[in-house]
Amino acid sequence: MKQSILILTFLFVGIFGAIGQSLCGAMTTKGTPCKMKVEHSGLKCYHHGGAKSNSTTSKLNAVQCSGQTKAGTRCKNKTTKANGKCHLHG
Repeated sequence: MKQSILILTFLFVGIFGAIGQSLCGAMTTKGTPCKMKVEHSGLKCYHHGGAKSNSTTSKLNAVQCSGQTKAGTRCKNKTTKANGKCHLHG
C-alpha cells in the first residue's frame, strides 16, 4: 500500500512539477507556452509581466547622477544613493 502511494506521488510530481509550482503559460514569440516556473497557477513569470524583483523597484527610484564629467557635462548614470552621485562620482 505504501509503495503504491509513493509511486503515485512520484508520478504526480513528475507530471505536474513540484507541489506549489506551476508553469507561466504565457505565449512566447514562437507561439509556444512559456515553461518558466511560477509560485501559483494563473501567475506569469517575470519575462511576461509577472512578479518583479527588488532590483526593478530600485530602478524606478533611481535618479540621474548630479556629478560632472571631465568634459563638463552632467553625468548620465543613474543612482539610488542618498547623495545623488553614481558609483563613479562618489
